[in-house]
Amino acid sequence: MNYKLETKKPHTAILIKLISLASIGAVLFTPGIPAMVKFFGITEGDAQFALTLFLVGYALGQILYSPFANRFGRKPTLYIGLVIAIFGSLLSALSSPLHSYSLLIISRLITAIGASVGLVLSLTIINDYYYEHQARKVVPIVSTAFAIVPFIGIAIGGVLVHHFGWASSFYFLVCYYIVVLCFATRLPETGVNLNRKETRPKVIWSRYKEAFKDPRLVAFSILFGITTGMIYIFAATAPIIAIDTLKLTPENYGFINLLIAIFYVAGNLLAAALSKRFSALKMISGGLVIFGIAFIVLFICFASGHITPYTFFIPFIIAYFGYPIAYSNAIVLASNHFEDRATGSAVMNFINMLMPVIGVLIIQTLPGPVTITMPSLMLALTGIYLLIFIYSKRYVR
Repeated sequence: MNYKLETKKPHTAILIKLISLASIGAVLFTPGIPAMVKFFGITEGDAQFALTLFLVGYALGQILYSPFANRFGRKPTLYIGLVIAIFGSLLSALSSPLHSYSLLIISRLITAIGASVGLVLSLTIINDYYYEHQARKVVPIVSTAFAIVPFIGIAIGGVLVHHFGWASSFYFLVCYYIVVLCFATRLPETGVNLNRKETRPKVIWSRYKEAFKDPRLVAFSILFGITTGMIYIFAATAPIIAIDTLKLTPENYGFINLLIAIFYVAGNLLAAALSKRFSALKMISGGLVIFGIAFIVLFICFASGHITPYTFFIPFIIAYFGYPIAYSNAIVLASNHFEDRATGSAVMNFINMLMPVIGVLIIQTLPGPVTITMPSLMLALTGIYLLIFIYSKRYVR
């Protein structure tokens, strides 16, 4: 089989580790949110702000690394990001013995900026190496990391919080990032035509301006971002509903997330299997129908007062099955056509992570109990997704 480059094929397992760097960093600590509220004497909104600020750094990091990847190469840029993530996670862990919520907030931003390198460069490497029809099979498999690693992370976080306290999740992140750094050394360098001019402000501005003016890139990136936003809204609100309202332990909440992960993996594998039989647009339509029905059911159940573990988790199990069917194809349609792979991936992922920042901020500021605001917001986002999808189809031939 012919590929774009003649370098060694990038190992899929390593790409999976890279693409999950920031996602596991974002959610691993979430089972400890109620404990952090008590430890620091803060509100639930303040505790969720640690996730919100992480997402801000996650989004900004997407823009940061592209120029360096185009000048110095993919691998050196990966190393820089991973070292920053390790340092930030260590500072987060130290916020417990120092009893400093401010240090926790600052360190979460540092960690996010470092860990964000994984998403933008893993997709950049895929677009460097594979043609579009090949990428449609690889992206769903690599995106399985969004299923496996974060949810295993939540389960691990639940066990760690239950037995060792909330700070232990950050010590775990330090170790995890060190391991990934070791694996990253085995990747091939896929950056070609590296240029010293790429880090000049005028060149950076010109490249990003061109990318943000590409309607196909922007439209499908927003679709990708809406599903990511739904995932992080769940991460921010589910521990509060599960632990405080439904009275589950952090450990049990973490294990239930493994069940959701199984269906999420199944959705990714189905997306890869059906990539030859159905067009990307049809796959996105199918995913939309699946998670749309799930959120209609969730809204009806919660609005009518039927709030149980079953009415809460089953709709999300269904939704998480539909997400990857939609977003894996949105990823390919967004950036694979864009000639500058690093810049295209950076803009796509910036838009992608901007959506959860907006979503989590909205859920924090909406008045009323989270058992009403969360399903309402999920349903509204589904409607917005439908409208943007209808608009974006005009750019695909």
